[in-house]
Amino acid sequence: MKHYLEKTEDRYILRIDASSYRESTCDLKFYYTTVRGLRNNHMNHKMEYGTAYHKALEEFYSSGDKTAALNRALEHYSNPEIVVPETDWRTSGHLANCLNQYFENYAEIDGLVVDRHMGEPLLEMKFAYPFYTNGTVDVLLCGTIDFLGTYFGENIICDHKSTAVTTIDRYLNAYRMSTQLMAYTMVLRKLFPDRNYQAIINGIFLSRSGKNKFQRSAILDFSADRMEKFENHLTQTVKNFADNIRLGLEKNMIPFLPNFNCCETKFGMCKFATVCNAGEHAEVVIENEYYTKLYNPLEFQT
Repeated sequence: MKHYLEKTEDRYILRIDASSYRESTCDLKFYYTTVRGLRNNHMNHKMEYGTAYHKALEEFYSSGDKTAALNRALEHYSNPEIVVPETDWRTSGHLANCLNQYFENYAEIDGLVVDRHMGEPLLEMKFAYPFYTNGTVDVLLCGTIDFLGTYFGENIICDHKSTAVTTIDRYLNAYRMSTQLMAYTMVLRKLFPDRNYQAIINGIFLSRSGKNKFQRSAILDFSADRMEKFENHLTQTVKNFADNIRLGLEKNMIPFLPNFNCCETKFGMCKFATVCNAGEHAEVVIENEYYTKLYNPLEFQT
């Protein structure tokens, strides 16, 4: 079985995060993403716009310097590999305008206060939590917490989200079922059981016209029952994949099957549809349309 997994002396390391957990609805997609490490040969400008915004907010909540925050975002978004189509409105000018609107919107009352450890702000906090092992594969649950602190006095995980959706309340309410926030909450409650971390979404709602909107979710407090069910399902899913990886390594086969219910998404066809449709020529498609890189969520947004 072809793979791109890190190997220690006697174990393979599989890193997963909330995104790859969502991919687990299709075994084969999970394999291509996390085990094989396949990536598209182009940068998504919409995702890079969001990354630039994250970098700006990290600087802003760290130093309070709006100019430095703006410069950091524009520096990232000016990467020549990021190509914004001529018909798209997500330009550097739009990014700068949106950030200035954010600063103005929360100039008087923000409510977010970042925690600090030994003077360092707890922003873009990366973690790799040992979650499961079967003796052959060690699974690390990884993530990056945008902001750890308080919101009007409540201990919270804050996740920044920029989006072009217009149904704001519906968008924010959907995070009541967020596996990403539940994963972050689970890890933090295990590490700091006395703090009862909750979560909020810091929503940045982008508009083509430049009339952007800013709204935060209600505080999301996941119940003990929900967290138990989430952890049980995550454990079962991770165990199945780790055991299949072990089987694939032992038998030199791919024991992951496609779920044809997942081929078409609301954003179009699955990013691996051309591979699945290529049959015996799949490796040719992979060589031409993808590159291979270790799946490591701790290196995302760098």
